[in-house]
Amino acid sequence: MKTTIRIAKLELNNLFYSPLAWLVLVGFSIFTAYEIIPTLKHIAEMMGMRNSDAGRSITEWIFTGKHRTYFAYTRDLLMVLIPLISMGVISREASSGSIKLLYSSPIKLGSIVVGKYIGVMVFVSMLMSISLLGIFIGNFTVEHLDFGRLMSVFIHLYLFAALIAAIGVFISTFSAYPIVDAVATIALVYGLDLLYGLVDEVPVVNVIMYWIAPSQQMEYAYRGLVTSQSLLYFVVLIILFVSWAFLRMVLKRQTSTAKWMTRAKMTALLVFAMGVIYTTTKPALLWYKDMSATQINVLSPVSKEALADLKDQPIKITTYVNLFGEDTYGLMPKDHVTAKAFFHKYYLEYPQIEMDYVYYYNPLQLEAYQDNVMFGKRISLEETIDYMSKLIKMDKSDIHHIDELGLSDDILKNYANFHFRILESKGKKSLLKYQFDDMIGWPDQAQTTAAFKRLVAKSYKIAFVEGHQERGIDVNEKVARARRAYYQKVNYPENYDLAISSADERYALKNNGFDVVSLSLTQEVPSDVDVLMIAEPKSEFSDQELANLKKYADKGGHLIIASGRGNEKVMNPIVAEFGVEYLPGMLVNDNPNYPADFNLAEPQGEFKESLLFKPDVQVIKATALKLDENKGFKSFVLLSSKGKETWMDATGPNEFGEITYNEAEGDKKASLPIAVQLERKVKNKSQKVLIASDAEFLSNARRYQAPKGIRVANASFMSYLSKWLTGGDYPLDIPRPEDKDLRTTIAWENIIWLNLLLYGFVPGLFVFFGGRMLLKRMRN
Repeated sequence: MKTTIRIAKLELNNLFYSPLAWLVLVGFSIFTAYEIIPTLKHIAEMMGMRNSDAGRSITEWIFTGKHRTYFAYTRDLLMVLIPLISMGVISREASSGSIKLLYSSPIKLGSIVVGKYIGVMVFVSMLMSISLLGIFIGNFTVEHLDFGRLMSVFIHLYLFAALIAAIGVFISTFSAYPIVDAVATIALVYGLDLLYGLVDEVPVVNVIMYWIAPSQQMEYAYRGLVTSQSLLYFVVLIILFVSWAFLRMVLKRQTSTAKWMTRAKMTALLVFAMGVIYTTTKPALLWYKDMSATQINVLSPVSKEALADLKDQPIKITTYVNLFGEDTYGLMPKDHVTAKAFFHKYYLEYPQIEMDYVYYYNPLQLEAYQDNVMFGKRISLEETIDYMSKLIKMDKSDIHHIDELGLSDDILKNYANFHFRILESKGKKSLLKYQFDDMIGWPDQAQTTAAFKRLVAKSYKIAFVEGHQERGIDVNEKVARARRAYYQKVNYPENYDLAISSADERYALKNNGFDVVSLSLTQEVPSDVDVLMIAEPKSEFSDQELANLKKYADKGGHLIIASGRGNEKVMNPIVAEFGVEYLPGMLVNDNPNYPADFNLAEPQGEFKESLLFKPDVQVIKATALKLDENKGFKSFVLLSSKGKETWMDATGPNEFGEITYNEAEGDKKASLPIAVQLERKVKNKSQKVLIASDAEFLSNARRYQAPKGIRVANASFMSYLSKWLTGGDYPLDIPRPEDKDLRTTIAWENIIWLNLLLYGFVPGLFVFFGGRMLLKRMRN
């Protein structure tokens, strides 16, 4: 050990008596400072001008973003500077001839290699201490700096630097020319990142090459996640390259007959290292620690609680890839490793998850692919499939016709043209759309956890009554296509599909824990229906239909009943047993900027308390409700009219088509119920009924269109109703973690002191001590 330390000291002396080491320290301190000061000054100036916070995490903005940030730039510098330091570690001995003396000396070759590596690592530690200075400055200039996230990156960067040093020591055993060593080291470090993708046809090799790439090990470190896999990756490769450096020196002093054994040892070390790295990728062996302040890398407490029963259950996720669909990039066989990143949070908690892929085609989408530019002609279905199989490097027998998959009618109707996932556990299945048609695209944690939750918890079925020209839930394909093209103006129909049944809509009940069906009340309501919805029927129910409705209600089934003005004759027989009556007339507003039948209903009770900005709910052609408290229900007003701005008009338009307020004719300004929630106990079950005197509040038009300058809560209203009806089970409320590091503590005019520190004082120290040491050497 003493010999090893002595060799390390000699290596340090060689480094610091060379101008190169001091130039590296000076350059590293200046260039890394350049990634802090300009960005910090920009943020401070912006906050001063706007008198507001930065609007995003300053920790990520300055330090941990992947591009043009402090640690990203530090990583790039280390990949160039460390090879310049390690390039002469062994080759210097070879070029000077002293290597023969080392071979003939009693010093063990292992002590020589390890001692030189330690010497290089002491210098690397000095470089990394400069990075610590950047963290120290951030801690004093940024409020609530995400220190844990910074330390996660620092730990991985230090190990990355140690790996580059180990590679440099190994490479220096090949050549007597230091500059060749430096170039080869840089090429190998970059090459480790480039290997992934070159052998993507072999799954196991593809996984190994993916996890060998240093950039993949840094991926989650920038977000604050430390895993046993990434730590072991660096440790294993460091040991591998240092061991190889030792065996290379052994190889040089051996006879040709003995060299095969050393080469076999090097090969065995490589196989063992790759095996360890591959094994550590298995989720079941993973240890992790989320060091970020917002815990963005792990499942939220809401998700963990909702999925607690999944802990020990087998879970399989099958991704169905439509080869003729849109956005197939990232779903090809070579991308299976990276595709797991979407479920990374779930893998950490449920390592038993298995993933599979099924590739299929829908002949109805074939036409767009038949005019093949490559062939210069219109090709057949068989030729198209053959071409696609070669393109994605897949056997044709693994590409299936959609009819071969045995999919349900609901999937064939709503998902056949898209990619989707089916989650399975113990015979239960749940569907998760691959991508939604909005600016975010991917399902977020709320939709994904809801899909997982359906495997272990009750899912809810909502049934729409049909047969009387009610508002429907069928998806309008013309509207759906227009929504996908964001530049097109969309004219929304009166249906409820965006709120209830649309597979494309992120917040539709269908994508948040509900099954959605349609039925007729000419038959009894099935026992598995949890919520029955009646949306503005245009004709009266028959006695049989009313009897089936009553039978469902008497069993304690939940209901949503909605209709607008002028429909009292149809609606009152339906709602009579609930102690509610639709009043004749129409709610009218006195605002000349809006149509007379447009009103802003004011939220009440728990719904009002759940809203952050206290917006209103827009209703159109609404009437008012009258309540009878003697029907056994507890009633709560959920939406009411604004008494000072609206009145109940009983007479309609005058001879000029105008609606005017006239108390003599019975008009009255008052706060009247527009939506009420009713509750009662039925056989130890809490029955919940929502009755609304407006049918527009859930329509597609009211969900996405509102008068300019008005904030409305129609989408939030549906979310509240769903939570109320399911006892809080769906939809899941998983708020995004809020960043706290949004403000700097330094004014922009004081940035000059950081300029003096980082551009002047720190580099000046290295210049002073370096110059002094070099002058001392020249004198000696």
